[in-house]
Amino acid sequence: MKRRKSDKLIPEYQTAIRSMREGKLIQLVPVELGDEIGKLGHELNELAIELERKFDEAIKIREISEEITAGMFLDDVLNRAFDSFHSVIPYNRMGCALLNDEKREAVAYWAKTDTPNISLKVGHTAAMAGSSLQQIIETGQPRILNDLEAYLAEYPTSASTKLIVEEGMRSSLTCPLIAGG
Repeated sequence: MKRRKSDKLIPEYQTAIRSMREGKLIQLVPVELGDEIGKLGHELNELAIELERKFDEAIKIREISEEITAGMFLDDVLNRAFDSFHSVIPYNRMGCALLNDEKREAVAYWAKTDTPNISLKVGHTAAMAGSSLQQIIETGQPRILNDLEAYLAEYPTSASTKLIVEEGMRSSLTCPLIAGG
């Protein structure tokens, strides 16, 4: 009985899957056929690459978390985050706002950008009541705005959005960082 080419690929694919399960993420497999087995090999390779990317991202996040718990000053942690996350996600600006003692306002505490101007400056305040920031804090869920100009058109009274659009920013990821509960 003649062995098909795909018969030798299946054990290689199984070995690659076991290796990925053991944490050896980049385990590219040969892709020789244009049939369903070849498509499976291609998908395994894509999975390996994506898992490696996510693993690298998790390592970066863990490293920054370790720095936070190592007692570094907040400014040092934020500068490190700005400098190190570029390999994980693309961005041009990072900012940090803190809630005031009464938790009624978010106060811009820190900002760093690779663009020449900062419009939303340290000290800028925004009321929390009824704001989208309040919702982010309450749910603990991040928010992604892929089109800040469209968001500003829908919410023209958002001074913070207006300022970062003036800076040239076109999208935004807002994540709640909650310390001490």
